[in-house]
Amino acid sequence: MFQTLAHRIVLIMSLAILNNCGTLYISPTVPLNDPNVQIVEVTQGVVKIANSSAYSPRALPRPRSADITAINLQSGQPMLPRVASRQQTNSASPVLRLPPQTKTKRYQIGVGDVVSLTGRSKPIAISGAEDQRRSNIYTVQDSGAIALPDVGSIKVAGLTIEDAHSAVFKRRAANQITDAFALDISEFNSQQIIVGGAVKTHIRIPVTFAPSTLSDAIAAAGGTVTKDERSTSIKIYRLGELYQLPFADYLQTSDLQRLPLMSGDAIYVHVGYDVTAAQAYFSEQIAQTELSIALKTQRTEQITAQLSALDLQQRTEQAAIQVRIATDSLQRDYVYLTGEASKQTRFPLPFEHHASLADALFDSGGLPTTTANISQIYILRKRSSGSPIAAYRFDFSNAANLVLTTEFQLRPNDIIFAAEQPITKWHRVIQQITPSLITTGVGATN
Repeated sequence: MFQTLAHRIVLIMSLAILNNCGTLYISPTVPLNDPNVQIVEVTQGVVKIANSSAYSPRALPRPRSADITAINLQSGQPMLPRVASRQQTNSASPVLRLPPQTKTKRYQIGVGDVVSLTGRSKPIAISGAEDQRRSNIYTVQDSGAIALPDVGSIKVAGLTIEDAHSAVFKRRAANQITDAFALDISEFNSQQIIVGGAVKTHIRIPVTFAPSTLSDAIAAAGGTVTKDERSTSIKIYRLGELYQLPFADYLQTSDLQRLPLMSGDAIYVHVGYDVTAAQAYFSEQIAQTELSIALKTQRTEQITAQLSALDLQQRTEQAAIQVRIATDSLQRDYVYLTGEASKQTRFPLPFEHHASLADALFDSGGLPTTTANISQIYILRKRSSGSPIAAYRFDFSNAANLVLTTEFQLRPNDIIFAAEQPITKWHRVIQQITPSLITTGVGATN
């Protein structure tokens, strides 16, 4: 009996020696002295260096029709964006399409403006009404004229303030009225810029002597309320054409912020790909600017049909993209989890933004602390040709180091490797030799 027990002990010791020699059980490890592997202890500084490697996350594919770069509202024919390149097609930002450059024009008086005439000593009445004699103001009539006492109607619509002053001066001089006077605009009502969409307040901004810029208009509306710069654009409806600026470009480019606006421009801050709000907004602007009821109805129907068709096309293409994502038929970047991870798997890097080591670990179930050596968690990363493989080592026996996992950015084809605990390795050795020990013991007993 004692001889049998001694045989078992000798057998176990022999198997342990064989295991240490790598004969019985071989487990994956990160070698300490391999010249082809450089082990790097991860610190805050190392994280910054590792994250500095160039990598741009893949853009989420989106419908080609998501960029409504031009709609010819006069002809009723949609002008869909031309795809210049694959990169442009997959870009998450709308395509930039600026309105043509225009020269800044001096303000011209229009119907609805309120003008005033002031003499050196007292106001000059410019209409026959008693209240306007007292207030010396007059609203330009639909005919474009104002009516001055003793001189009659004078057309001022379409004239600059200087030209209007000259016209009034000549008419007064012809009627033997020669006292000096000043002509000014008390209220600007004839020309407006409209701002709507994802802004704090939908407003109408009067066009005045001072040129208006895009940033002025958005600021006057209280600023934007969008949180998604990627899918936000600023659309400008001008003279029957629709133009757009990616919101991210607008924020980063001072020239776009200083884009000069014209009278009659309609600005719409558009968020996402749902065109329903834009459709209603521009339909309203058409209804307010067109004089002909028949033409107004026709153009409203045109833009409704165009935008509805684009909306349907976008929804169809979006559904197709979701199917491709679900069936894994889109080109993706991955990292791979192996060793003592909860699950041997691959983790797809997300579209549009970076993923951290924490994202990959916790999305895959974390690390089994009973089997994984939490002091030896590695990210294996291939660097430039000829350089050793970088093995970034995390020691999670200090729980504070878990913070680094939320900052360490993953790169395509990274390998996340969790080493096994020594007791885990020994347990697996025992599991392998137990059947042999049982067989040997039974044979010895017999």
